[in-house]
Amino acid sequence: MNQQYSALHGHVPMLGLSLLELTPSAESSDFLEKLKNIVETGAPFIANEISRQIFREDAGLSEESIFNFVYDPVFDTRGIVIEILVFCFDVTELVKARREIEDREKRFRILSETLPQIIWLTDADGKTRYLNPQWYAYTGLIEGDPSAGNWLLTAMKSFKP
Repeated sequence: MNQQYSALHGHVPMLGLSLLELTPSAESSDFLEKLKNIVETGAPFIANEISRQIFREDAGLSEESIFNFVYDPVFDTRGIVIEILVFCFDVTELVKARREIEDREKRFRILSETLPQIIWLTDADGKTRYLNPQWYAYTGLIEGDPSAGNWLLTAMKSFKP
C-alpha cells in the first residue's frame, strides 16, 4: 500500500485488514457482490469517476475526490483467482478540468446559437469546426452539406454572374 492510498484513508492502519473491513458499511453488500463476481468469473471490475468525500489532512476538511478503480484478479497455475489487485487513480483534477471545458462549450453554444450574427470557427489550418444556425440560414445550405464548411466556396457561389 502506497502513501497516497494511505492518506486517502486518513493514515488509519490498514495492513492485515481485508478490503471488506476497509469499506464503509453502507457500501459493503454491493462491494462484496463485486468481489464475489471477480472471483467467480475472473473478470476485472472497472469503475470510472467514482465520487467520494475524502478528509484531506493538509486542508483540514472533507472535499469531493473522484477516482477510477480497477480490481484485477490474479490467478494461480490452475486458473483460480487467488487475490485481487486494486488500482486506484485520483482523477479529480482531470474531471474538474473536463467539466469546466464542457460548461464553457455549453455556454458558447447557447450564445452562438441565439445571437443574430453569423459565427463560425476554423482551426489553424483553416478547416471549419463550427457553423452556427445563422450561417445556414444566410447561405441557404443545410447542416451536413459537404460544401457548408467551405466558406470561400459558399461565398463565391453568391458572386457568380
